[in-house]
Order: sequence, then structure tokens, then C-alpha cells
Amino acid sequence: MRQIAKALAREGWTLRSGGTPGADRAFECGCDEEAGKKEIFLPWAQFNDHPSPLYHPTDEAEQIAALCHPNWQAFSAEARKLRACNCQQIGGPTLGDPVDFVLFWAPEKDGIIRDGAATAITFARHLSIPVFNLQDNRVRRQWERFVAGNYFRR
Repeated sequence: MRQIAKALAREGWTLRSGGTPGADRAFECGCDEEAGKKEIFLPWAQFNDHPSPLYHPTDEAEQIAALCHPNWQAFSAEARKLRACNCQQIGGPTLGDPVDFVLFWAPEKDGIIRDGAATAITFARHLSIPVFNLQDNRVRRQWERFVAGNYFRR
């Protein structure tokens, strides 16, 4: 993930992420190593000690996140904000500037994501944005080839 982010940053892509440990952090580290552009959406100021100024998701982002979850009422206010940020990662600060594609790493069975990425992936799929789960060996090998040869150009 770090190497992919470095390659994408060199090509001028902008990273959108959420400041959580794991994949978010790996992508951000790679982006930072190339001084790449990034937008890190946080549920509140200093989430995970991250300095991003993009915090406090919009009401519209929360409404979209609610549509992505059949049991939205079961979530705490904090969990709702986290999922609303996932929508901004896909659609941008005002949800009007969608990403070109989504890279993620999460357990998936029959197209159903089993972790915090579920909201982002559900929203992206609703918008017909291509999604790539790096947990899939075939997908991961394709992105490894990209890193090795930079066969995508933007």
C-alpha cells in the first residue's frame, strides 16, 4: 500500500483517506514520502492525533452514510461520524467531487465488506466508482505491476 501510494503520488494523484491505523496510515505514509497531495477526513479534530484540518463531517455525509447501513440506529454518535467521513473520502468535502477509484484492504465475501471500509465501498459502488480490494491476490498483483512499471498514466 505504501509503495502504491508513492507511485500514485509521483503521478500527481491526490490521496483521500481517514487517518486510521492500518491501510489508511500505510497509504498516507507513502504519499508523504513523495510529498503527494492528500485530503484526510477526520470525524473530529485531532482524531488519532492527526493534524488534518478536514474534520467534522457534514450532515449530508452522515445522511448518505445512514443509507449505506441497514442498522444505522445501532451506531453511537462517534461511529456515525467515522462512517460519514468515509463518504467524504469518496465524494470530497461537499460530496460533489468523487474519486476516480478506490483502493482498500478488507475482508469481503460475496461483495460484502466486513469492516470499517464498508461505508466507503458501498457509496463508491453506488456511484459506479471502480473499487480494488488489495486483499484479493489477483488485484494485488496488478497493483504490484503498476508500482514496478507505472503502466497507468494520468
